[in-house]
This record gives sequence, C-alpha cells and structure tokens, in this order.
Amino acid sequence: MKAKLIFDLDKPDDRREMEKAMKATEMVIIIFEMFYNGRKRAESKAEENGTDPFDEYFTMFYEMIQEYELKTILE
Repeated sequence: MKAKLIFDLDKPDDRREMEKAMKATEMVIIIFEMFYNGRKRAESKAEENGTDPFDEYFTMFYEMIQEYELKTILE
C-alpha cells in the first residue's frame, strides 16, 4: 500500500500543511514525553525550585516546542 501527499507550495495554506506533516514525528515525541514523563519531571523540578508543578510542566512543554522548532507551525 502506498500513499502520496501532494501540496501546491505556491499556496500559503498548502505550504503550512506540508510543514505540519513534516513535523508530525516531532509532535508525537513531545506528546509521548509529556504524557508519560512530564508529570514526574515537573514535580521534581518544582520541588527543587520551590515553584508550582503546573508552571514547571508548561515551561517544559514550551521548551520542547522550541527544541524541536515547532513554534512556527503552531502560530
């Protein structure tokens, strides 16, 4: 079985959809990491820093988005 995705890169909407498709693996990595390990890491960091675990969780999430260069496709 084969599948092809075809984008007209002259159209801004198609270009954006292509970028999203190309970054799908990175998004899955972030979701998996935050779902399975995020809570423990956030609680640990919050305990070390004396901060709110919820704030730490979203800081970690934002940092991962920056690391994988996903900010541009989320805007």
